[in-house]
Amino acid sequence: MPIPGAGNVDCRVVAGQLRQSVSSAYPLKILAPHAGPPLDDRHPAVSYLMSYGGGIVHGDRIHVNARVGSKCALVLLTQGSTKVFRPKPDTSEQTFQTIIIDVEPDALLCLLPDPVTCFKDAMYNQRQSVTLHSPTTSSLVLLDWMTSGRM
Repeated sequence: MPIPGAGNVDCRVVAGQLRQSVSSAYPLKILAPHAGPPLDDRHPAVSYLMSYGGGIVHGDRIHVNARVGSKCALVLLTQGSTKVFRPKPDTSEQTFQTIIIDVEPDALLCLLPDPVTCFKDAMYNQRQSVTLHSPTTSSLVLLDWMTSGRM
């Protein structure tokens, strides 16, 4: 049985062809549409990280592991802002979101989510860890931003 909120994205080139696999468990949903033909020796891959119901609530734990293989260019997006709703009265559970990504040599990661929107009294804890396996050929474009929701 999958762990709630767990997801995996793996893209690699096998025999000259892109192989992208994704898996996810409620409340996380990952979609991976076809991204098109290779460009400049890199195989593009796209994955969308989404949540059911338009946001995450107190106690949700989202954990995404991703791997970008050599000769791949992975773009990780969201379909809209990640809304973090306030907890129910008399609870103190935080919401957690962790993203851990390995970028192999000669690979590119573009982590470009829409903003995180925290509502009044929301308790949100975020961790992002990206390992670039080559100081010269592993590449990263990272956008991390927040907006306020209803105060």
